Amino acid sequence: MLALCALWRQGAPRGKIALQNADGGMEAERAHGARCRASQEGLFGRFVHAECGNWWRCSLGDRRRESAGLDRGGGAAQAAPRRRGRAPGGGRRGIGALVCGVLMLWLVACAASDVPSEIGDEILQDGNLLNGPIDADTVLAGDVVVRSLVQVAQGTTLAVAPGTHILFRDRADTVAGLSIAGVLRMVADSTAPIVLASAALAGSPGQWQGVEIDGGSAHLSHVEIHHARVGLRVRGGTATAVVDSSTIDSNSVCGVLVDLGRVELHGSSVSGERCGVQVEGGMAVVVGGAVSSPAVGYRGHGGVDSLRAAALSGASAMVLDGARRSRVSGCTLRGFDWGARLVNRVFDARIDSSTVTGGGVGILVIGSRSATLAGNRIENAWEAGIECRDAQVVVSGNVIDSCAAGIWLEGDGAVVEGNWIRGNRSHGVRVDGGQPRISGNTISGNGDYGLWSREYGVDARNNWWGDASGPRQELYNPGGVGDRVPRGARVEPWLTTPPG
Repeated sequence: MLALCALWRQGAPRGKIALQNADGGMEAERAHGARCRASQEGLFGRFVHAECGNWWRCSLGDRRRESAGLDRGGGAAQAAPRRRGRAPGGGRRGIGALVCGVLMLWLVACAASDVPSEIGDEILQDGNLLNGPIDADTVLAGDVVVRSLVQVAQGTTLAVAPGTHILFRDRADTVAGLSIAGVLRMVADSTAPIVLASAALAGSPGQWQGVEIDGGSAHLSHVEIHHARVGLRVRGGTATAVVDSSTIDSNSVCGVLVDLGRVELHGSSVSGERCGVQVEGGMAVVVGGAVSSPAVGYRGHGGVDSLRAAALSGASAMVLDGARRSRVSGCTLRGFDWGARLVNRVFDARIDSSTVTGGGVGILVIGSRSATLAGNRIENAWEAGIECRDAQVVVSGNVIDSCAAGIWLEGDGAVVEGNWIRGNRSHGVRVDGGQPRISGNTISGNGDYGLWSREYGVDARNNWWGDASGPRQELYNPGGVGDRVPRGARVEPWLTTPPG
């Protein structure tokens, strides 16, 4: 291209259109002007000489003749010396420079064809543009860019090949994402995962809508979903999604949202800025993997929840809010404020065989009915391992260790039996109201009191207090060397050996 520009600049012999003098060049000038006026109109409304192409030089012909002493009819007043200024053929140089500039710009554009496109001040990655709707079975492969909401019609299957990258970015007037009323199949392996992410080079949460299963079904295996608002949404009573060995993260709202559908997550990692997994009706099954968020790791609201062997974390690792028939077993809950919260009349919820660490309260149960906390290990809560308020809850077989208070109870309806409550900094069991039943527990090695209560007559019989002599109780058992209890508590008989 540079060679072409050089050839153009050199050109053929330039036309001699500069004024010579009155004696030698008059006829040539008149002929040149005639040819110029006979030529077609060119750029900017000026005349382009059909032979030499010097539009800017020829358009000044009349003024040149006037300055040389020529009248418009061609008469001569006097001889005019050769004018100083641009050398003959300067017009050819000018147009040559212009053409070379245009060609150079084109060359740069061609060289930059592999550079990502640019929208505003944002650089986007390249790929084949996918538009919708999709109403015939389709297979996607390679690099694909989506700039709108692509809908897959009912009865239609969208399959995505392993190693495919689908890149999304909202436009100013529309959102980008996938909406599935048919079937979505994304099955890959660990060596060639399928990636759905922002098309921006600097991807960040919330740059596209996400994948929505709207009454359809989906199977995702070894899939990565990043930078959406909701990574995967399952909506509608017939909508289902099965996800295994996948990663759904860096989402501005939720990693997975279930709205009256059903989702199964197996061995997958899911996170969102507000919630990792949120169930608004419907059902979620989580087996293995990790669910996390800076706010709420897992939230079940009015649906059915089944979590097994999963790692949950967040300010609240898990919240069951009005949930029904929720089961949490063998999980690890790490909360910065709460490990688990069961609130707003949760019914028939069970948390068992799980480990809860950190936070202000390990497990908080408020106003719930038929809740069971069994066989869990709860430690290092800086307020209470388990706190129950106005709840019908059975607390049994748990190990509660190294918390401020082991179990904190308020209101009637709590049954505390068969637990190991030990090594807590202030109280093993604290009762702030109501008449719970406390029996068959090991309550020993706690800081201030094994049992502390403002209420008179709290039933704490048949517990092991750390020594066969029983708890230390003013007036009634001052010689006991076990954990201390208030004198208004009912503790006799106590166990003289630890329970089995």
